[in-house]
Amino acid sequence: MIQEYINAESAVIYRQWQPQEIKQIAISVLEILVYLQSQPQPVIHRDIKPENILIDEQLNVYLVDFGFARMGGGEIAASSVVKGTMGFMSPEQMFNRRLTTASDLYSLGATLICLLTGIKSGDIGNLIDANYRIIFRHLIPPLQRGWINWLEKMAEPKYTDRYENAEEALAVLRPLDVNRLPKVRISQENLEFSSDKWGEKLIGIIQISNPIPETILSGRWEVAPHVSDPPHTPYDHSWISFSSQKFEGNNVECKITVDTSKLVENEIHKREIFLHNNSASEIETINVEVKTGTVPKLEASSIFIFFFCRFVVAMFIFYIFNLLGYYRGFFLWELICIGVCALFTYTNNKIVKGIIIFGIF
Repeated sequence: MIQEYINAESAVIYRQWQPQEIKQIAISVLEILVYLQSQPQPVIHRDIKPENILIDEQLNVYLVDFGFARMGGGEIAASSVVKGTMGFMSPEQMFNRRLTTASDLYSLGATLICLLTGIKSGDIGNLIDANYRIIFRHLIPPLQRGWINWLEKMAEPKYTDRYENAEEALAVLRPLDVNRLPKVRISQENLEFSSDKWGEKLIGIIQISNPIPETILSGRWEVAPHVSDPPHTPYDHSWISFSSQKFEGNNVECKITVDTSKLVENEIHKREIFLHNNSASEIETINVEVKTGTVPKLEASSIFIFFFCRFVVAMFIFYIFNLLGYYRGFFLWELICIGVCALFTYTNNKIVKGIIIFGIF
């Protein structure tokens, strides 16, 4: 028997495949399976694995070794002897049950997972749990969610949970974006502020980084809605502000400012801050806790000086009213002054104090 020589290496030869290359390999193998499954008697390969996929330098793909292939109608009756490679056989094939056009999809999914994680084909069994599900997310860099979901569906233990055939799997795969995603690393997930005096502005710093090469992290900040807050837009909060509402970069310092003058004194206030970003997580949450101080009171000496001065002024005003004979006007004036003095004592607004002092003197 004469066979064609193919100048290509099997996918089992280790190299660091890029996600886009793995997608192209998947498309090529699926196109072969579409052809095999479209025959009057659909063909089930039954032994798809890295060793049986040849890839040349131009990324042309060849599916080889049809020694275990089986032909039949829409659903293929299982042979009396289990054939295939452990770790790449679908559960229905492993237990010698009826095979379908979805059976080869499991094997292809396991093969693609090997290429994506860099795990050797002989070690794929280490990723399979008691339910015959391949657990691999912890071994791969952040990738587009749709691409990972597609891979997991290809390797579902139950054939009814996979794509029905290669044509359906191919149609879903073609438009998917498989590029790498950045990963968010935040220096702290809890920000705690504490002020000694009410009215202070407190600043917290968060460092944000992205360790994934050839990707750029971008994001924007938002204060989560809270029942105690007045209505606000994502970019405008009454007492929390950001040094930069949006950012783009792999090493970013963000300053978060809390204005305690907008808060009730001597209480603990809690909020959540959302970091919307272009990583796989999409949203990171940071908890903010603010303990406000008390309103500063006037010292006893200041109060004494103020009321002494006020007494001197009152005596002068009384003398003027006495000369004019307006006693009632004097007492009305004093009532007004007493109220103003009380406001002066308890207010913390410097502008209000200035107006009061100017008005009295």
